[in-house]
Amino acid sequence: MGKYEFTELQNKIIRNVAWRCIVQSILLMLIGVAGYFGTWYILGTLTPLVLVVKIIQGSLFIGMGLVFFPPSLNFLKVTTTKGNDIALMVNGLRRLKLGIILIVIFVLGSIVCDVLLILISMGVI
Repeated sequence: MGKYEFTELQNKIIRNVAWRCIVQSILLMLIGVAGYFGTWYILGTLTPLVLVVKIIQGSLFIGMGLVFFPPSLNFLKVTTTKGNDIALMVNGLRRLKLGIILIVIFVLGSIVCDVLLILISMGVI
């Protein structure tokens, strides 16, 4: 790809997107970790099935957080390197596209976990 340099204003916008992706990643991972600790804290009141569902759900949130790190690093590189802005941006967007597909899968998995927890609490399962 040809050499192109984003302007300082464009770099600022890209840098903001990168940092927002990083913050989102951290928050999602913290939610997953908090789910683990919440699960362990009330471990005595959980059935084994609920425990498994909560661990899966926490893992899904951690996975969602991990998905956003690679594209955000690409976007940060765009703002700090010279001569390969377009290649880094395209790579970051490609990773973000894959990440969004994975997020949809993780969210659906989390919804299934919530439905299972509701069914368990109702005594259906």
